[in-house]
Amino acid sequence: MYEGAAERRPLTYSEVQTPFDAADGRVDEIRALRRNGPVAALREAIVSKTASAFGLRRQEACGLDLRDVCRHPKVADCGRFGAIFIRGPPGRRKVLTVPEMDRIIGILDQYVSEVRPAFVPGKHPASWTIERRD
Repeated sequence: MYEGAAERRPLTYSEVQTPFDAADGRVDEIRALRRNGPVAALREAIVSKTASAFGLRRQEACGLDLRDVCRHPKVADCGRFGAIFIRGPPGRRKVLTVPEMDRIIGILDQYVSEVRPAFVPGKHPASWTIERRD
């Protein structure tokens, strides 16, 4: 039970999960309507989940390259998604995947193996490429 000021209480799991469910629902909605953009919507949902899982600021999430995702011996169970390097204030730092957020491993694996290749990024290093490879 939280005993501090009500406006400063931590979010519940449901409150944290709601925007992610909405983003996933948007992907399903676009697919159901047979509109353009379900892959882009899926990428955006994964960006937001990644930012949340690793505690990234907007610019830090935008600046991730594929080479920033790596293995780490302290979290060997996470495989190639054990840690990420973040560039930004106060400098370059490494953030480990924590057990409470290990669902991000499957999400990132899906992104790297299925979603990102759909944008035909070639050798572009950015994690979050678009159709124009900007």
